[in-house]
Amino acid sequence: MAKTGGTGFGCALSFFTVIPASCGEFSPNMVYWFFMPGLVIGFLSGITYYLLYLYTGPILASSAALVLILVISGFSHLDGVLDTGDALMFRGDLEHRREILKDHFLGAGAIGWTVAIYLPTFAVLTVLNPLSGFITIVLAEMISKASFAIGLNYGKPFSQTGLFNQFRKFAAEKGVGALAINAGIPMIASIIAGTPFLAASIISLILTIPILFALSRAFSGLNGDLLGFVGEGTRLIYMLSAAISFLLIHATVAL
Repeated sequence: MAKTGGTGFGCALSFFTVIPASCGEFSPNMVYWFFMPGLVIGFLSGITYYLLYLYTGPILASSAALVLILVISGFSHLDGVLDTGDALMFRGDLEHRREILKDHFLGAGAIGWTVAIYLPTFAVLTVLNPLSGFITIVLAEMISKASFAIGLNYGKPFSQTGLFNQFRKFAAEKGVGALAINAGIPMIASIIAGTPFLAASIISLILTIPILFALSRAFSGLNGDLLGFVGEGTRLIYMLSAAISFLLIHATVAL
């Protein structure tokens, strides 16, 4: 990638997706735009889900949507789940745990956490209807990116190098305004979409904080892999919360 500078939106899209975008050197303004790659990924995956659901049913639609989410994201956050999963299963000292986080080997922890995050994500999509599934996918991606903004604002890097440290400085430079935008826009969209989506947004954003705290405590700081793990987990929490909210509402109506 040529280091010639770029817009905040272009850099955010370039970082979070495989979609070609105008970005040279990462710009501090990109921290204002994290929600937009979530919207793009969510819309492309969600519309595919919606159309396939109408013509083929929920199984193929859910499979295609989840694969698209991972592919458009360049599998970068899946890599974070794999690395973090392995490191979390290690019960030894902090230095060795961090080494496992950075190595290129995969163990049972990587496989286990991948299944634990993505299998329920797929399962939730199979029980939603086409429209609610489409909206859930879009908002879940936006909330997932909001979790990155939270981590950058309140997490401390355990290394002085790497993209997490660079983006942490961007977030500190822009202050809480960037966090307010990335969390506020999907929250407003959730209010418009309806109660189940708003409940899911509130629950997932709140639960992001103890997850970040637990990981930061386990590794004495955060890095890009850990933040990617949080983002994927936040998506799952959002989808589960939305599905449970729908079930509770339907059960209440039935009574």
